[in-house]
Amino acid sequence: MYKGLLKGSRTLDLGAVLVMLGGIQAALPALLGPFHISPEITGAATAMIGLIVIYLRFKTTGPVGDK
Repeated sequence: MYKGLLKGSRTLDLGAVLVMLGGIQAALPALLGPFHISPEITGAATAMIGLIVIYLRFKTTGPVGDK
């Protein structure tokens, strides 16, 4: 079972991925030039992130910091 790479925390791993994706998203207009990502795709990506956060919450069974 996956326990997380950053200090054994799946939530920290998700945070790191979100930081990287946010940087990519901020740079996309410069990288894509005249191409654009549709609102449907960005909406679906946001919904997927929300589902991952919900999943991680249900996987957390104890108090924060309790191992």
